[in-house]
This record gives sequence, structure tokens and C-alpha cells, in this order.
Amino acid sequence: MAVTQRQPSTERSPALLAVALVSAGAIGLEISFIRLFSASLGHDLAGMVISLALLGVGAAGSVLAIAGGRATERSDTLLFAAAAGFAVSAIICSVWGLSWDILPEAFAWQPLRLVKLGFLYVLLAVPFFFSGGVIGLTLATYRRYPGAIYSADLVGAGIGGGGALAAAYWLDPSHGILVASAAGFAAAAVFSTRNPKRWVPLSMAGLMVVCILVILALPSWRPSPHYSDYRDLGRALTAPDSEIAYEAWDPLGLITAVRSPSFPIRFAPGLSMNCQDPIPEQVGLYLNEGAHGAVTSAAEIPGFVRCLPTAAPFRLRPQARVLVLDNAGGLPVLEALAGGASQVDAVEPLSRLREALTTELAGASSNLYARPEVHLLPGTARAYVEQTDKTYDVIRVSFRGPAGPELSVGEDFLRTREGVVAILSRLAPNGIVCFSRPMEALPSAGVRLIPMVADALEAHGLPEGAAAKDCLAIFRGPFTLTMLASTSPFTFEELMILRGFMDQQGLDPVWLPNMIPAEANLRNVLEQPLFYEAAESLLGPDREAYIDDYPYDLTPPTDNRPYFASVFRWGSAGELYAERMRGSMGLLQWTYLLIPITLVQAVAAGLLFIIAPLFIARRIAPEEETRLEPGPAARFTLYFIALGLGYMILEIIAIKRLTLFMGGPVQTTAAVLGPFLVFSGVGAGWAQRWVEHSAKHIRKVLAIAILVAAISAFVLFFMAARLPMWAGLPVLAKAGIVAAVVAPLAVCLGFPFPLGLALVSRRNPRWSAWAFGVNGCASVAGPLCAQLLAVEAGFGAAALLGFVLYPLAWFCLRAEKTERKRKRRSSGSSRRR
Repeated sequence: MAVTQRQPSTERSPALLAVALVSAGAIGLEISFIRLFSASLGHDLAGMVISLALLGVGAAGSVLAIAGGRATERSDTLLFAAAAGFAVSAIICSVWGLSWDILPEAFAWQPLRLVKLGFLYVLLAVPFFFSGGVIGLTLATYRRYPGAIYSADLVGAGIGGGGALAAAYWLDPSHGILVASAAGFAAAAVFSTRNPKRWVPLSMAGLMVVCILVILALPSWRPSPHYSDYRDLGRALTAPDSEIAYEAWDPLGLITAVRSPSFPIRFAPGLSMNCQDPIPEQVGLYLNEGAHGAVTSAAEIPGFVRCLPTAAPFRLRPQARVLVLDNAGGLPVLEALAGGASQVDAVEPLSRLREALTTELAGASSNLYARPEVHLLPGTARAYVEQTDKTYDVIRVSFRGPAGPELSVGEDFLRTREGVVAILSRLAPNGIVCFSRPMEALPSAGVRLIPMVADALEAHGLPEGAAAKDCLAIFRGPFTLTMLASTSPFTFEELMILRGFMDQQGLDPVWLPNMIPAEANLRNVLEQPLFYEAAESLLGPDREAYIDDYPYDLTPPTDNRPYFASVFRWGSAGELYAERMRGSMGLLQWTYLLIPITLVQAVAAGLLFIIAPLFIARRIAPEEETRLEPGPAARFTLYFIALGLGYMILEIIAIKRLTLFMGGPVQTTAAVLGPFLVFSGVGAGWAQRWVEHSAKHIRKVLAIAILVAAISAFVLFFMAARLPMWAGLPVLAKAGIVAAVVAPLAVCLGFPFPLGLALVSRRNPRWSAWAFGVNGCASVAGPLCAQLLAVEAGFGAAALLGFVLYPLAWFCLRAEKTERKRKRRSSGSSRRR
């Protein structure tokens, strides 16, 4: 069957523009999905978005492979339809899919929810199926220009990613979805200009305007997160007379403030049962549907804050200069003022909340931040302690999760060994750091705090003859665990003051330098003093053996593996699951287990929607159209699988490693993804000049590109560890630095795909679609593999594995050369005989 060839440069220029528009819309849609998933499902499932986007693209490649020449013959109509399909499905699938209630914690008891998650995964891949159709069909129609088309695809995606970064500060993700849809309609209009009927492009533009106006006029039709009744925000809104007092999208997530007159909101973590002081009116704060704190009415400093366990350091350091690294709406500030603090600096990373606390919510706090001794500071906590030269008598750190509900796979660079060392460096002589976190049924993340802080104290340096255990005081109530750490040992008088505070507030010591075991379990009685036993072992000479034998992972987190809340151990999973009917299922970290669950789901979906159709198409097609010998077939398949996995692992690990510098996962995703794709597109464009060269020349070019990529990768991860010293720069300046660091690696990684595609096309043009499909299938699994590797082994090991896949791919082509030489020698010997 004849295949339509469209070669003139002037004719392909509109197609390149349309491809760039669709790619920009697709990446914008992807980032909007990530923000919405972060708000409604948590960052644990946000990684699934990148995977499902690639599933849609790979499935489109499979369909095109089956269609073959029939698709290219009708490319004018199909390109127009695919672009329009992307525009329409982006809105419909978003509205429908995000209305589903996905509750990871319920998977243990309702396994059918996993099926629902699978359907959601496929549903949200539909818009990316259409965007992949546009790119794949353009490649098939103009197949002599794979580098130019691949470059337009990546450059468009990069521009879309950069635009999403800027838009995150002034557009909510529902508007981001509308912008993505508009880009799809614009691409459809560009394709429709090839239609001889002039009314088609005009009607396309009109349809775009009508759709967007209707959605803007009907807010209920906009894509928005679903408030689950099982999450903190959903439960608060079920109370009669409750109302949303403030709501805004921040780059770090959705901020919601709720008033509840009938059932007052009470936020006082660890409040003593002996407290007689009332709690004044509070407005609850929620980030991504998880409790984030409360704004407390403070016309006068309320007395109840003196009954919180975190008030202990103010008994030891009156008139202190205080740094609050988790403002939580202002409760720690009130606690410091009640303790007699002379100065309180509170770091608030949420820019929209920072503005609201001094404007819309200022009345709810009785203008707390207008006090001359209180200063509300911008930026992230880690960035502030790394950059400031001020010292403090008391530093307050809460061990709630980094973004709303505590998530086991969210990067948290404050709660690492290096982060705690940075905090300790901001202490004045004899200063105190106060850590707090919720209690667990079985000690896990709470006791992981002990070796982490102990290691940080030793790394920071202690007075001669002092040990870390002499500088720690830990106590617990029924709901919270609190730790005080100092860079000098606590004195006997200070320990007596702490004992008096514990007795007054009904707290039990977990560790004091001079305590005896009988003190450990007197007031809040446990069946066994597990917390004291853990502290004694973790501060003793047998720490490593205790960590190795413990059912949870207690190894101190580092900047290379910044997952404080991830304490899951595979060796304990079977035992906990076997005891599930006795309540042990709640001890499994289901948010973490969702990574391997969605990885299995992604691989299954890739096999079902990408590989299976291609395999069937090869079986039913005429032999001469698909014939490729088993050896070359296996090597080319492995080559494109290695490229798909390697590229995605390196990209995702770069995003995670640079989160500390950029300040949040959404900003980092946009700042890294854009330059990564743009410069990969530049590399693909450069690769176009070698597409027509010999296979030997192409292999040499690939070898040079991989060598330069190795050097660039080393520089990228070397710089990523040192960039946080400039974390206080404006976000656009930081994005520019990220682009400069990412560019050399991304350019080199743009070479292998178009050059490999050119080689496989020479062997059999129909195998180009197979290469596109297997690369897409591997890319589907890549983001989830990267996330799993980062949590289990750290960024360094994950990045090394991602890069090793590129030399492996090159050796596949090298083996192809060796086999062809062997065949020529064998053929020559046969002729001589």
C-alpha cells in the first residue's frame, strides 16, 4: 500500500507548530493533574500522573502501528480530530475522574478500590492518548524528519512546563486545565487550515471560546479536588454550620480555612488533661485536605498554650529569642509569647497563607503578626536555617509531614541528618531545639527521631567528654512525643525543672540523662515501656544491632534519602498482614505500598494497551511488512526499553534531588521538566543531521553523547548538593540556575532516541511504531521505578542505575554491528566454498 509522503519544509512547518502546541498543552495538563492529585490524594499518587501520561502516548503509538498506511493517508482529518480530542477530553476526563473518592487507607479493607484506582488511571490517560496520536501521526507522515518533530515536541513541552511554573503562582489548576485545553483547540485550528473549507478553522476557534466561557460561567463544571469525608477537611465540613472562610491555591497545595461555630475546631497537640484554661475560638487550617494548624484568637495570650508539652523549653530559657520552623497558623508563636519570648521569627513557606495571615485571616488571630516582636518570614525552613546568620535560644520544629497529612514518600529535607545539623548551627550557646510529633501505636517514626538527632549532634560537635545522650530529654503524653536537644549537656537543675513540668502536665519521661527505668511508665501507662526501651537501645552501644532487628526502618534519613516518615520494611510486611484481623493493618504504610501497587498496575496497563496491540498487529500483518530476525528484534527492543527507563529515572531523580533548592515538589517539577524537555529537543534537533549517516557513524555519535552525558550527570548531582546555599533567590532566578545545570545532560539524552529510530527504520519501517511503543511502555514504569528506588536506595543509587541503562543501550547497537560482521564473514566463506 502506498504511504503518503509530505516532505516540503513549508508544508511541515504548520505541523511542527501544532505539535509544539499540543505538547505544551499536554505538559500543562500533566502539572495541573499533579497539583490536583496533591490536593485530593496526596503526593504519593502524584507520581502516577507522569506514568499515566506516558501510557496514553504509548497506546497512541500502538494504534498507529496497527493502522499503518491507512492512518497516514488520512492524516489531514486524523490530526485535526486528535488535537480536538485532546482539547475536549482534557476537560471531560478531569471533571469526571477527580470526582472519584480514592482513599488509600481503605485499600486493606476494600480491595475493589484498587480496581477503581485502575479505572481512574486509564481514564486520565485518555487526553494523553490523543496528544500522543498527534505526535506519532506527525512522525509517521513526515518520517524523514524525526529529529525536527521530536525537537518541536520537546521544546513545546518545555515551554509548557515553564509556563506552568509561572502560572502556579496566580492560576489554580482548574484554570491550568482550561489553558491546556485551549492549546489543543489552537493546534486543531492549525491543522484545520489545510482543509479547503475556510469555515472549519473559524468554527474550531469558536468552539474553543464557547467551551471555555461555559466552564468559566459554571464553576461547578470546573475540575476541582473531591473532598473526602474520610480526610481532615472533609470531616470538618460535615459539621453543621461549618463554612470555608478562606481558600486559595499555593504552589505547594490547596489552602483551606474553615470556621465551625456549632462544633468548635480544637487544635492543641498534646494538650495536658490537667489544663483548666479554655481554648479560644479557632479557625482550622488545612493543606491538601490534611490538618495544617489553626488560627487562634489572641486578644490576650491564652493560658492553654502553657499546658502544651512543647512549652517545656520556655521553662528553661525565659526571655528567649525564638525561631518557629512550623508556624501551623500561629499556635507556636503564641506558645513562645506565653513563655516570655523577647523575639519570635516564624518561617511560613506557603506564600498565600503568609499573605492571608496578615489580611483576610488577620482578624481571626487578633492581628498577632502586627506585634513588634513577631516577624513572619518567607521561604522554606531548611533554606532559612542554611542562609541566616542569626542565632536563637529556642528553635521549634514540628514533625508533622511536609505537606498536609504525613506522607511516607514525600521528600522532606528539613527532617534529615543534614537538616538537623543546619538547625543546630543556628542555636545560641546553651540553646534548645524542640521537636514534636504524634504518638504511634508501635514506635516507628517517633523513635527514628532519636538516632537522627543523635547523629546530628555528633556531626555538629559536642563539648569534650559529652555524649549525645547527655544532650537529649524526651517525654511523652497520651498523644504526642516531644524531644529537647541542646548542643551542651542538660544540667541537674534543668532536669529537675523538666521533671516538675512533666509532673504538672501529666507526662512520662522517655529519656533523661539521669533517669531510672521505674520513671518511664507511671502516668500514661503502656503494657510495656516500648519507647523507653527503644531510647535506651538507640542511645547505647548496641544502636546498629537494634536498628537492624527492629520491624521498622530506623536508619537516620539523609539528603540522599530524605524520607523521614518512610519506615516500612518489606521483611515485616508478611507478619503484619498475617495479624491483620487483630488490628495490625493500620501499622502498614499503605501510602508507601501504593508505589509498588501502581508500578504493577502501570506495567500491566502498558502491556495491555501498548505491547499487546503491537504484538497482535505483527501477527496478523503480512510477513514481509513486519519481518525482523529474532536477534535484531530483541536488541532493538532492549535498546528502546533501556532508553525509556533510563530517561525517566534520570528526569525524576533530578526533580527529587533539586526539590531542596526549589522549595517544593510542584515548583521543582515545572522548573526541571521544562528545561529537561526543551534541551532534549535541542539534542534531538542536532541529532537530525546524523540520521542519514552510516550506522557506524551513528554509533560513534551515540558513544560521544553518552560519554558527555556521564560527565554532565556527575556535574548535575554534584551541583544539586550545593545549590541550597542559594535557595533564598527569587523563584525565577532559581529556575534559571536549574535550567543551566540540567541543559548539558538533557541535550545529550536527546540524541539516542531519534538516532535509534533511524536505524530501526532502515531495517523495517513498520518497526518504528514498535520502537515507539516499547519505549512508551518502559517510560510508563520509569517514574514509579524512580520513586521506589529513591525511597529504598537513595537518589545516588537510583541515578546510577538510570544512567547505566544508556551504555547498555549502546552495547545493544554494538552487538548488532558484531552480528552483521559475523554474517558477512559467514556468507563470504560459503561463496568461497
